[in-house]
Amino acid sequence: MISEDKELKSYSDELRKLIDCSLLRNDVTLKEREEFVGVLKKERFICAFVMPSDVAWLAEEMKDYNDVNIGCAVGFPTGAEPTQIKVAQTRYYHTINGDEVDLVLNIGWLKSGMEREVLDDVKAVVDASEGKPVKVILEVTRLNESEIRKGCELVVQAGADYVKTGTGFMREPTTVEHIRIMKDTVGDDIKIKAAGGIRDLDTMVSMINAGATRFGISWQSAVQIVNDAAQKYPEGIQMDCATFEI
Repeated sequence: MISEDKELKSYSDELRKLIDCSLLRNDVTLKEREEFVGVLKKERFICAFVMPSDVAWLAEEMKDYNDVNIGCAVGFPTGAEPTQIKVAQTRYYHTINGDEVDLVLNIGWLKSGMEREVLDDVKAVVDASEGKPVKVILEVTRLNESEIRKGCELVVQAGADYVKTGTGFMREPTTVEHIRIMKDTVGDDIKIKAAGGIRDLDTMVSMINAGATRFGISWQSAVQIVNDAAQKYPEGIQMDCATFEI
């Protein structure tokens, strides 16, 4: 668990290094894509995600901005593709200079108690990632507490780097309680990424205090959050948690 007896001061520039900025809709226009790239080049969030068909385009557009990682969504947004397709998708991303993989776990398998199948599915993608960070999405708003805990345990066993709350495609938002359950389960074994309905600074700070160290946030909300941090807390944000590794 994160210690509650230390302080972390996080400025708006540091918040940018916690945010995976996203443009994840199936009706995105060319104009919106170009606007998104302009935001990335200005704000320099740690990682950027677009729909799978646009990853090669994004990697080319951002090739001179090495401080912004290219995120690659695998099995997005359902997680129900065959393992072989997920592996092929992961390997394809290597050929276009993808940097990080966010994999959607097969939620139906998890809810059915198919632990071996879930483990093998995730591990196959971890192996195919060739050492690049893998974040595994549980879609926690579709799970009960015991399923969240079991999913976390399987993600740890598979050797992934992060367990992630959701795709952002669900109506219900990720909550601080979801983060607490996940942190209580994984401890310091792996990191936690929060995504889904995170649209303001206070929510982000609360989730950091609960144990999240990365955030999947739409680009409009991400820009608003860092602007709010600079305006509301010009001397930094005090949060009751230990310094964490980004």
